[in-house]
Amino acid sequence: GRRRRRGGERPVVVVSKGAVEEAEEQENVVVSEKELMGVLGRVVEEITNGKSISRRDEVGLLRMLRRCPNIMEAAVEMRMLVAQYCTGMFSMRMINPENQNLTMNALEDLRGHLTKTYLISAWEILSRAPSEGLEGQNRSKWFSLKLDVACRLHDTKKMLDAYEEAKREVTDQHQDRLVLLASAALVGRWDEVRKLGTELAPSGELDILHAASLKDPSLVDYSSLFLLSAHVAGPDGDDSVFKGMDYHLWKALEMKSARFRLPLGSNAVPLRPDLVPGSWISQRPFAGVPLLRTGAVAHMVNPGPVPLPLSGFAGKDEMCMLGYFDVEQGGEQVRFTEFFTLKRDQHREDYWVGKELSTMVAVAGPKAGENLVEAMIDVEFEFVEDTSSIWKAV
Repeated sequence: GRRRRRGGERPVVVVSKGAVEEAEEQENVVVSEKELMGVLGRVVEEITNGKSISRRDEVGLLRMLRRCPNIMEAAVEMRMLVAQYCTGMFSMRMINPENQNLTMNALEDLRGHLTKTYLISAWEILSRAPSEGLEGQNRSKWFSLKLDVACRLHDTKKMLDAYEEAKREVTDQHQDRLVLLASAALVGRWDEVRKLGTELAPSGELDILHAASLKDPSLVDYSSLFLLSAHVAGPDGDDSVFKGMDYHLWKALEMKSARFRLPLGSNAVPLRPDLVPGSWISQRPFAGVPLLRTGAVAHMVNPGPVPLPLSGFAGKDEMCMLGYFDVEQGGEQVRFTEFFTLKRDQHREDYWVGKELSTMVAVAGPKAGENLVEAMIDVEFEFVEDTSSIWKAV
């Protein structure tokens, strides 16, 4: 006979329209684990490929799950599929442009509902159910998925515990190492970002992510996070800028104003040609991409004529970010880099002040290694909470 259902609510998952209709028509049919695994596998692939899933289909698979044996007692491959679906569905529903029309209360309600329905279900499956039977790459994916879920739950203890666990279990597969790197950044482990980035850099994975961020500057540039971590750990760096960077926050902030001042006697700066030495000059913030605070990570777009993605780390009252791009110029391969160190103004809560180090360095060619341009610029940014973009951060 059918086993009695135990535990809390089932994860809400999806199936095709036909499967929903069949489930509605056959209320007493028990769906086999094999059948459900087939449906889950197809749906997880669709979510991974960016396809949208209807609410009707969600309800359909919920009914199918209720006709299956207890998920915690199912085969480990089945539990993995359910957890993968829950994580993917949470992301699909939260990272939805339509959410920008929601009020803050409505957005918080939505996240609470989706967290309870999907994330907690995935976390319980990955935490309570044993992972015996999984080896190699599959075992690695189990623990990298558990880490991903912990980060999405915004629970600092779960994040740190799952990160330490994943460090022991995750293999050298590039995709799983990237999850580790992104999670290390979220929890403020800049030294781990440097270590993992050093491992991944030769494969070209970070270059791919960098190119994607340049194409869409709203994306966090993990290559910049790696270079930032490597810079402060180097002989010319100062890792004291990372003190207090473990402040975990999920917010979106709109840049209201950006002002820059080039010191007297300085030469022109290529990326800020309008600056006049000794004068504060306003530059236009980049519209559409706020300062996103996700965990210990900070990301925004460079204000002014060059919309360079800037990624880094932030604490309650301190922030440092880096952005870069390479170009061919006069027979040289040249790298332009912007490095910001900011502190919250002591007298104005919404203002952040500090320095921008703007450099132009030859990375290949006859002058390789030569610093062609370097300028230290005074910076003042004003930020206010951006309720219309908070859905991108939560």
